[in-house]
This record gives sequence, C-alpha cells and structure tokens, in this order.
Amino acid sequence: MRVVIYANCQGIGVKTIIPLLTRNISEDHISNFENYKIISGEDSYDNLIRAAGQAEVFIYQPLGASQGKFSTVAGEDNVMSRVHPDARKISFPYIYNNGLWPLYHEGTVQNAAPIDALFAAGANAYEIIEAYDAGEIFFNIEERVAQSPEVLAGREAETDVKVADFLRTHIRSRELMLTQNHPTTETFIHAIDQMLTIMLEGRYARPDLDLASLGNNYAALPGRYPIDERCVEEGGITYTRGPEEGAKVYYHNLIHLRSRELGLS
Repeated sequence: MRVVIYANCQGIGVKTIIPLLTRNISEDHISNFENYKIISGEDSYDNLIRAAGQAEVFIYQPLGASQGKFSTVAGEDNVMSRVHPDARKISFPYIYNNGLWPLYHEGTVQNAAPIDALFAAGANAYEIIEAYDAGEIFFNIEERVAQSPEVLAGREAETDVKVADFLRTHIRSRELMLTQNHPTTETFIHAIDQMLTIMLEGRYARPDLDLASLGNNYAALPGRYPIDERCVEEGGITYTRGPEEGAKVYYHNLIHLRSRELGLS
C-alpha cells in the first residue's frame, strides 16, 4: 500500500509510527513531504505531485486556498487535484497546544503578557526572575490548558481524525505534548489508530504495545519544554511528581530572552 503524507513536522511522527501498528504498511512504502518545506522551495513540489499521483492513501493536514497550488482545497488546481483519483484521502489536524507551559519560544517568547507587564512597569529581568522563583507571577496556565483543545476542536471540523477530546480529557494526567506542536508517542498513536481504521476499512485492531518502552518521543522530534512549579500549581499537571530539574533555568533564560526582544538588555 503506497502512502503519501503531506503535513508539517507531525508527518514525521505519522510515518515513523504507522509501521509499529500494522504489518500491512512498511516505512519503505510511506513517503512524507513536509508542507512548509514544499512551500518554501526547500523540497521539490514536483516530487510531491509525482508521489501524490501514485498514492493509494493520501494523508494530509488541510491548507487553505491562500496557499495556491500548495493548498488542499477540493475542486481547485492544487496538490489535492493531483492526488490519484482512487486514493483514499485522510485529513488530520495540526495538533497544537500552547497551554501547558508558562512560557515557550516560537519565533519570539510566547505567553509573555504577564512578564511584559512587569517590564512595562519598570522591572528588569533579574527582578522578574526573582518574582517568578517566588511564585508571584500568574501565567493563566489553567485557562490556556482548557482553551487550546477548544481551538483544536474548531480545526477538526474539517478533518477525519479527531484529537481534541483526547487532549481535553488526559492532558493534565499524561504527557501528550512535548512542545506546543510536537505530540508525544501516545498522541500520535491516538491519531494514527483513526487513520488505520479508515485505511483498512475497519479491519484494524491496535497491537499490544508497551508505551513505556517506546518512550514519549519515538519519532525523535526535537525539543521538550520542562515542567516547572507553575505547570503543577496553576495548570494542575500531575504526570510528573513535581517540578523537573533544570526547569527554573530554562524559564529564567526565556525571561532574559524576552528582555532582549524588548530591547531592554
């Protein structure tokens, strides 16, 4: 079965984990194209189109009409119109959660409003770090943890695969995201179970897997944000026994980085 994946970096996880869950598809029969690399010209659009034309299964994350020929909107001259007409098409959402951590970096320091207010009031990075260490900064983690699955649910209105309810139910008790856009092994398996059920027309049953032996990052995606006191106390995270070693240093560095971004140091 020839499978073509057209997605962001999450396609790496899909390609890597599918062969763990079924003997019907080997990794050699899966081609993965990262959409942002195709759009930027880093990877070949022609290679994607050639593979799509031969696909028996086409797994993709939707891209809107604004992406032109790279989009997946049906009925237009784009990637989707080049997929083999008999291919089974399976859409999955861009899995994203920005709620678990007080701060993180994506282009710039994100969720920075609480420390920006302190910078605006005249505090310097060292004073903000002191306040952070004392637990005096409120990062609104609980509300963000609740809101992120709602945003994801909106994206899922147009996808075959659903992940929002799974995250909503388990994200505090099980590690399901490594970073804001890198899911853990368990989250990938939840999504791929649905893909394989569609691919194999209901004849799929997940094999027995030892998640602990696979590890949280079987796909070897880069990065993991540490869990600190704010994650535990504000966010109600229970999948660690408490703040992780090195977490404070990580978030101290983000506070310093934010100071530099604002031109204050």
